[in-house]
Amino acid sequence: MKKNKDLIKETIQHLEFDKLKEIDINKGLTKQQVLEHQTKYGQNIIPEKKPKSLFWNIIDQLKDPLVLILLIVVIISFSITLYSYVHNLLEPKEQVVAFAEPLVILLIIFLNVFFKLMQEIKTKKAISSLKKMNSSVVKTLRDGQEVVIDTSQIVAGDILLLELGNVVPADGVVIEQSKLKVQEAILTGESESVYKKNFSFKDKNEFEQDQYFLFSGSTISSGKTKLLVSAIGSDTKLGKIASLISNTTEALSPLQQKILKFSKFIGFFAAIVSLFFFFLFIFIKEQGNFDAWQKALIISLTIAIGVIPEGLVPLVTISLIIGVKKLAKEKALVKDISSIETLGNISVICTDKTGTLTENKMKLIDTFIYQLSQQQFWTYASLCTDAVYDLNNLENKSIGDPEELLILEESQKLNINKNNFLKSNPRIFEIPFNSQRKMMSVINKIEQKNILIAKGAPEIILKKSVNVTSQILEVYENFNKKGYRIFALAYKEISTEIEQKHFEHEENNLTFAGLIIMQDNPRKGIKEVIEKLKNANIKTVMITGDHPTTASAIAQQISLIDSEQQSLSKTQWDQLNEEKWSKNVENYLVYSRTTPEDKIKIVSALQDKKHIVAMLGDGVNDAPALKKSNVGFAMGITGTDVTKQVSNVILADDNFATTYKAIKNGRNVINNIKILFIYLLIANLCALLISFFGLFIFKNNVFSALQILWINVVSETLGGIAIGLSNISKSVMNKTFLENNRSLFNKEIILKTLILSFFNTIITLLSYFWAQNLVANAGLTFEDKSVFASSVAFITISISLAINSFILVIPKPLMLEKWSKTKYLISGFLLSVLSIIFICFTPGVNEVFHINFYFDLLNNSDNITTKAIVFSFFLGFLIFIVDQIWKFAVFIYGKEKKS
Repeated sequence: MKKNKDLIKETIQHLEFDKLKEIDINKGLTKQQVLEHQTKYGQNIIPEKKPKSLFWNIIDQLKDPLVLILLIVVIISFSITLYSYVHNLLEPKEQVVAFAEPLVILLIIFLNVFFKLMQEIKTKKAISSLKKMNSSVVKTLRDGQEVVIDTSQIVAGDILLLELGNVVPADGVVIEQSKLKVQEAILTGESESVYKKNFSFKDKNEFEQDQYFLFSGSTISSGKTKLLVSAIGSDTKLGKIASLISNTTEALSPLQQKILKFSKFIGFFAAIVSLFFFFLFIFIKEQGNFDAWQKALIISLTIAIGVIPEGLVPLVTISLIIGVKKLAKEKALVKDISSIETLGNISVICTDKTGTLTENKMKLIDTFIYQLSQQQFWTYASLCTDAVYDLNNLENKSIGDPEELLILEESQKLNINKNNFLKSNPRIFEIPFNSQRKMMSVINKIEQKNILIAKGAPEIILKKSVNVTSQILEVYENFNKKGYRIFALAYKEISTEIEQKHFEHEENNLTFAGLIIMQDNPRKGIKEVIEKLKNANIKTVMITGDHPTTASAIAQQISLIDSEQQSLSKTQWDQLNEEKWSKNVENYLVYSRTTPEDKIKIVSALQDKKHIVAMLGDGVNDAPALKKSNVGFAMGITGTDVTKQVSNVILADDNFATTYKAIKNGRNVINNIKILFIYLLIANLCALLISFFGLFIFKNNVFSALQILWINVVSETLGGIAIGLSNISKSVMNKTFLENNRSLFNKEIILKTLILSFFNTIITLLSYFWAQNLVANAGLTFEDKSVFASSVAFITISISLAINSFILVIPKPLMLEKWSKTKYLISGFLLSVLSIIFICFTPGVNEVFHINFYFDLLNNSDNITTKAIVFSFFLGFLIFIVDQIWKFAVFIYGKEKKS
C-alpha cells in the first residue's frame, strides 16, 4: 500500500514551481494561454487501453469450446475427404459435395465469429456513446470569469473550483480552501479522508509535499477548494496507475460464467456422444466391420454437430445488447451489459428521499422569526448559503441546492442581494456542512464585527442555542409533526481578537433566530411506482438524513409504509440490539437521520439475507453504499461525479420510476434468455434423438452434418434474435418471478424441453418414414430414397423448430396478440422459411446440402414430389395447430371461469 507522502513522487508536473507563480490565481488563464497550454501539453485524457488487433480478436472468438469442436469436425471431415479423393474412393460428382461440406462448415464458423465480432464492436460503440453522454464537467476560472468546461478541456495552469462530491479531474496545488478533506482511497487504499493545506508559493519545498496537492481521481469529502492544475492526463498519479492496469482482464459476469460452464459441458458431452455413435454404427449397422470407419466417423461427427448449440453465446450477447438499447431509450444508461442480468434479480431498492422519492423543489410553507426583524433574518439566512442567486437561472444545479435557492429567492423579494451585501460585508471563514454535523456556519465581517451565522437541522441548532424557550420548542414540534423540511437559523458575535484557526470551536452559545419551514412534495406518480414494485415482490427502503417525522410523513404519503413500526430513527436504532436489528432488517422500510456508514450497514445486512440490493443516490455520501450494492443507480442530472463513477446504471432523467422500467427490462431479458435456452436445446435434443432412432429404425443417418448445422446456426439464430427482441410476457413483474428464476434450469424448463423435443422428433421421423414409403416403388436406389426422405424430413423439422418461438414466447392464441408484440417473431419465422426454401430449391446449393426432391423422376404422373413437400409443410405446422387449439381451450376456459 502506498503512503500519501509518495504520491507526488509518481506524478510528472507540467508546470514547475516557478511557472506556477506566474499564473494569476484571481483571474485564471487567458484564452491565449489556454490555447498555448493545449498545444504544449495536450488534453486532460488518460489514453484507453490499446484495442486488440483483428487477428487476436478472431483468435479470442475461436477459443469458444463450441467453435473449437466445430473446427475439429472440419479438420477430420476434410482429412477423410482428402483421403477418399487420393485413394479414388469418390465419384466425380461426390468429390464436389465432399469438399464442399467441410468448406461450408468453415464458412458457417466464419459467419458465427464475424457476427460475434460485429456485436462486440457495437457494444464498445454503445459504451463509448454512454461515456460521451456522461462526460464530467468542472467549474474553472478563465479570463476572470467562472466557466463550466468538460474535464477533458482542462489544461495545466487552470484554476478549478471544486466542492463536496466532486471527483478531482487533474493533479494540482491547493491555493485556497475551506475545511478541505479529500478521500484518496482510489490511490492509496486508505479509507480515511485527509486534510489539505493552502500552497503558499513561498517555500519551494511545499511543491514536494502531498498535503498541498490534490490528485486526479480523489474525491472532495468535505469543504471546497481552488485548485491550480499542475499535471493532466496520463502524467497524473491516476494516469500512471491506469497505465499499469491497462492489461487487466475483465471478469466474466455470473451469466457468462454459467454459459461458459454449460459450453464446456456440452463440448465434453458432444465428444462422448460422438464416440458412442461411432461404435454404435460399427456394431449395429455394420456388424462390427471396422472397414466402414469413414462413414461411422462422418455420422458420429454429424451427431456431435447436432448436440452443440452453436448460436447460444452470440444470441445471449444479442439479448443483453437489446436490453441495454431498450433501457437507453427509457433514460437508464447501463455502463456494463452484464448488469442487465443483475437488474432482473433485484429484490430490494434502497433510496434516499430528497430528489428521488420527492421532487427536490422546495416550496416555502412558513417562517418563525424570533427577536429579529424580517430584513435581518433573511439577510443572515442568505449569507449562510453557498448558492449564488441568478434571476434567469434559479434551478441550475451549479447555482445551489434547492433549499438555498429558496432562501435566496425569498431574500430577493425583500431586495436583499447576497452578492451586493458581500462586497461590503465579506465572508472571512466557513465551516462547511457535512452529514455528521448536519449544519454549516459562516463568519462575515459585518459593521466591523465578526458575526457567526449557523444554519442546519433544528435539533442540532437548538442544542447549541442559549435562548431557547418552550414557545420555540412548541412551534418547532407543531411544524415537525406535519413532516415539513425545517431549517433553524442562529447567530453569534465573535471577538475580533480570536484567530481564524479557533473559529471552528465557536459553534456554541448561539442566539436562536428562527425557523424556515419548507415542503418537498413527493414526485408525481411515485405512489403508483411503489405499488408496482410491491406487486413485483420488490421492497423499497428509504434511507434519509432527514428528521424521523419528515421521513415517516413522506413514506406514508407514498404508501411506502403502513405503520410507524416499519420506520426506524437513528436514535431508536442505536438503542436496538445489533443481533435483533439484523434479524428483523427486512421489516424496516424507513431509516432517518442516517450517516453514510449506516447506508452501507443496511445494504450489507440485506445482502446477508440473500437479497439482491439496488442503491439509488446522488450525493458523495451515497457513493460507498452504491459501490457496496449489487446494482448502483446514480442520478444523471443532480448526481455528483463520484456517484456516477461507482454506479452501474445512470438515470438520465433522475426519475425513480425509471428503476422500475430497468428492473422490468432486466427481468424480460432473463426470461428471454431462459426461452432461448429451451429453444436451442430443443433443436439439439431433437438432432440427438433423430440420429439415435434413425440408426436403429432406418439403419441410416437421417440428416447430413450441413443440414443440422444450417438448422442450428442459421434458422435457429433468426428465431433466437426474434425472441431477444420480444417483450410479451406480463408475468415478469409478478411476485413469483424471483423465486422461479433462481437457476437457468427448473422443472418447467426441463418439462417443456422434453415435450417439444419428443414431439418434433416424432413428426420428423414420421415425415422421413412416410417419404421413404412414398418412393418405395419409384425406381430409386436406396441412397436416392434416403436423400429424398431426408429432404422431406428437413423441411418438416426446420418449420417445426422455427414455430417453437411462437409456442415458447406467446402465452395466448396468436390471433389474439397485437401485431406490435408479435412482429419480430413473425418476421423471424418468415425469414427462417425463406432460408429453408433457398437451400432446398436453389440448384447447386441443394446439392451441397444433400437435398434432392427428384422432380424430373417423381413429378411426372403421380405428383409424388409435390405431395411430399405439401405433407412436409403440414407436419411442420402440426405442432403449431396443436399448440393453438390448446391455448384457445385454456383461454375460453379462463374466461368462463372468471364470468
